[in-house]
Formats: sequence, structure tokens, C-alpha cells
Amino acid sequence: MFAYEDPQFLTHDEIDRCLDVPRDRRVIIDTDAHWGPDRRFSADSTGGIYGAKRWNALYTELSDLILQPRLGPLPDGAEYFPYFGVGDASPSVHPGAGGPDVQYIGNNWWRWDALRSFVTAAAAPGREITVRGRWWDDRTCPGYREATYSDPALLAELGVSLLPSVPIGEVTTTMGTATVTPVLSRPKLSELRMLLPRVFETISSGSLPHFPTTMAYLLEVLPEIAPFVQHDEDDPLVERLLHEPTRYRVAQEAAAAAAHDRFSFPTNLQRLRELVAA
Repeated sequence: MFAYEDPQFLTHDEIDRCLDVPRDRRVIIDTDAHWGPDRRFSADSTGGIYGAKRWNALYTELSDLILQPRLGPLPDGAEYFPYFGVGDASPSVHPGAGGPDVQYIGNNWWRWDALRSFVTAAAAPGREITVRGRWWDDRTCPGYREATYSDPALLAELGVSLLPSVPIGEVTTTMGTATVTPVLSRPKLSELRMLLPRVFETISSGSLPHFPTTMAYLLEVLPEIAPFVQHDEDDPLVERLLHEPTRYRVAQEAAAAAAHDRFSFPTNLQRLRELVAA
């Protein structure tokens, strides 16, 4: 199985060794929607720095089975597979355990506009807002300056605290210490209606999730998150979540249970087996 995000990480020699495996036993999991025609979403695109032709050529060389976690129309030759999900056991819920009012955990990867819109609406005197991850300060990822641009001066003006990344394995539990956690998506992924791992991490963390209007498509598979989807740009959803967290707790637990029922890893593995067998 080849799970591709932004980088084409295999060398030519590694690809040659992979080709020794029978073709019908090789599978592409295309989490960033590289397969298909080249499409642009402002500065973001399906091809990225490689271009769509190079991605299509690579995938064609590697496999006939290309899977995408995409709720929108699939390009020719791709099949739907959710890929991301929730672990076996429902996590313990310990919301707001001494953490900030609002917290975002994640690196900046084409997400500056989404974060700016959210924190501009969420900022208020005395409110603690924390952002933990890379490339929210003055540094950018080499070779990906546009994808990792941010305005730390604006964040400071809004009272946002920038902290280092959370270690792998501690993301969900750290999320659960905050009252509200926004889910942010890069333009390409929300326009193409892709599932994201952060959706499931946030729903199951115990923190109250906040979804922008651009991610309302998730209601097709998780209608239980409706109370946490912003209606429009003027909808003060974050204020409701912060002022009435107890009121939303039952809805959060219901959304977490639904995500576990429909997207547990054993369920996803069974889907994958059926796709491969077909």
C-alpha cells in the first residue's frame, strides 16, 4: 500500500523494488486528491509542486486500484475509501481539563486563511486562545513558503499564544483539555469534500468541535455534528459553545459515538479487504 500526501517519497530504486510485487496486490491511498485532472483552488492545487501529470503517471505505474477518502465526485479510475477513522475504544471524555478556552493543534499547511478567520471571530478580552504547531510563526517550510505563510503579528494582536507542536500520540488527549477546538481544512481538501484525520481526532477528543461552513459536507456521513457546524460567516457559533458548554456536551458525545460506529478502524479494514478482493 502506498499512502501519499504531499511528497513523492519513494526513490526510483524503491519504486523498482515495489514493482516486483504483483500488480493486483498494490494499492494507492490518495489522501490529498492528486489523482485526476489538475485543479486549482486559489494558490492551492491537486498537483502541488509536482503537477498533476507527474502524479497520474506515478499512480498509473504503481497500481490499478486508487482509493480516495473523498465524499465529492470521484475522478475516473478512483474509488471511495474513508481511510481515516477512530480507534477501537471510545476515548474518555474530560473536556476543558484546565486547558485554554480555545485551542488549535496542527501545523500550518495552506491553513492560514482558515485560522485567521476563526481566531478573528473567536478573540475576546480575557479569552485564552492557543495554537500549537509549526509554521505559525515567522518560519516557513523550505520549498513550501506559500503553503506555510502566516502573520504572527496579527495573532499576537488578537491575543493568541503560539506553542510548539504536540508529540505524536498526545494530540487527541491534549485537544481534550480545551473547551473548543476548531477543525481547519486547506482549500483543496474542503472544495473536493475530502475526509480528514483531524475530523475524527477532534470529534473523539472530548473538546467541543467547531466546523466552518466550508466543511458542512461532512453532514452527509455524520449528521450528528450539525450543532457544531457554523451556519454562515456571521454565525457566532464559538460564542455559543464557550458560553453553554454543558448544553453541547450530549451532542459531542453522540457525535463521537457515531464516528466510532461508522469509522472504526476494524470497519475501515473490512471495507479495504472488500475493495482489494473485488
